Amino acid sequence: MKTTSSSIDIATIEEPLKPDKDGIFRGDNARKILRYLLEEIDYRDGYSSRYMIGAGCPEQNKYPDTKGYYKDISGVWVAFDNRGNECFVEEFKSEEIALSWINNEFDVV
Repeated sequence: MKTTSSSIDIATIEEPLKPDKDGIFRGDNARKILRYLLEEIDYRDGYSSRYMIGAGCPEQNKYPDTKGYYKDISGVWVAFDNRGNECFVEEFKSEEIALSWINNEFDVV
């Protein structure tokens, strides 16, 4: 099992993490998935978005097409949408707004 400098275990574990019944990761599982997506995936070199996985690399991602949210220690809700293997991350003031964004009820501009 890998750990980061903040000693939070990331999602490179023997048993894959499972989303809730609605397909959304929440809480600590969401935090682990997002850390995995941002720190462990080999992203395309020289691409404008560091979150886009390189062509031919989707098999590297153990959690493709995922979405989730969690409350950060600062009190903000961090939500991510990795559908399509482009990991978009936003912060929100409430859980309801974070969930609405994940469910495509509005776009952040």
